[in-house]
Amino acid sequence: FTFSLVGIIALSSGYYDDQGTNDPACKDKAGDDRLWNSENGGFLRPGNSQSGWFVSAVKRAMRTDPDSRRVIPHDLRHTAASLAISAGANVKVVQRMLGHKNAAETLNIYAALFPDDLDNVTDALTRQRAQQLWRDSREEPTGRGTGPS
Repeated sequence: FTFSLVGIIALSSGYYDDQGTNDPACKDKAGDDRLWNSENGGFLRPGNSQSGWFVSAVKRAMRTDPDSRRVIPHDLRHTAASLAISAGANVKVVQRMLGHKNAAETLNIYAALFPDDLDNVTDALTRQRAQQLWRDSREEPTGRGTGPS
């Protein structure tokens, strides 16, 4: 998903509801189509934070499903960051996407979402060291190798 202040775009080919079926909002939409358009077919405007389209949509959702929680536009920002991180975006990409001044600001908020990075680095270093040891064992200049002459 790509969320912005002026419109919401969904990759409709991969969006499913929690029952595993295609979401009706995505029906007949191309992968980069907006889910919702303004009356003139363009982007939705940010709207009034007290009575705009977003607040109205949340109220309708909460009436339809009493268990749904109140959502604010800032929640979508966190969702977009979380989805980007889970898709493999590095911290600098997320920093630019969110408009943070520096990567430290992004890490202060989202560091817990990068838990596999240390394991990935450890695995990569272990593989690299094993490859180097294997190559070293195949060389003869030191007289220790077992490789062909």
